[in-house]
Amino acid sequence: MSNMAGAMAVLNLFGYSKYESIQALKTFSGASNRLEKIFDRNGVVIYTDFAHSPSKLKSTIQAIKELYPQRKIINCFELHTYSSLNKNFLTEYRDTLSPADINIVFIHDHTLEIKKMEYLEDNTIKDGFLNKDLFIFRKREDLIHFLLENTEKNTVLLMMSSGNFGGMDYEQLKKSIQLKT
Repeated sequence: MSNMAGAMAVLNLFGYSKYESIQALKTFSGASNRLEKIFDRNGVVIYTDFAHSPSKLKSTIQAIKELYPQRKIINCFELHTYSSLNKNFLTEYRDTLSPADINIVFIHDHTLEIKKMEYLEDNTIKDGFLNKDLFIFRKREDLIHFLLENTEKNTVLLMMSSGNFGGMDYEQLKKSIQLKT
């Protein structure tokens, strides 16, 4: 919404009317993987988002909560960047995953190996996020199983990462959810 307001202000500077600006903005489908809705069936919505910094996580989650105030929200965030995989940086994520019904952090140990980063214990991650109820997954298959078990009608699944959740196949996830709901 802030970006739209900024775009309207710029268009106004160039002499476009408010009506013309709104008409132009209606044609903008959005940037790929920036709060991109990839599934909407049977009361289940899935969004992907490139959010990975603490401020982006917080604003993305807040936007989803405003869009779907009456729905169950499952936030799933992958620790993937060098900074997010640094235990000293994890405290920057304090309180970023709320409000949601279920908060998940995915960390692929292979990513840690490739980036030559120190192994992060589950308690270190929970302490960093200041969230003892945080679900932590390290294997894509375990994450998918959990998502399928906890996704029901009136659920929004928000998948946030600059990675790919260990090779997540969103098409297969969507098919599995559609069969379940």
